[in-house]
Amino acid sequence: MTEKQEIARRIGEIERKISDGEALLRGTGRAAGVGWAFIAVGLLMIVFLQDVFLIIGLIVVAASAWRLYTAARYRREIEEGLSEYRGRKAELNATLMMKD
Repeated sequence: MTEKQEIARRIGEIERKISDGEALLRGTGRAAGVGWAFIAVGLLMIVFLQDVFLIIGLIVVAASAWRLYTAARYRREIEEGLSEYRGRKAELNATLMMKD
């Protein structure tokens, strides 16, 4: 395999990783949306219901807040990885262009 072909193969691998990362990023957006929806449900339970449902509402709000926090942290990690892979792809593209 020539050096150009090897670089092109590595670019393909990185593009797949970028695609996977972007799919994961979309998933964190959906997870955050579900978290906000459960916070709303928990708040409704706290405001309009009493006794056991008040406690359940508090638990739902707390769990949803934790879910939002972890989704945001995971999103930052994915974005950092994507920027790293995009940088590698740019470097490989520049290397490939210099080989011409």
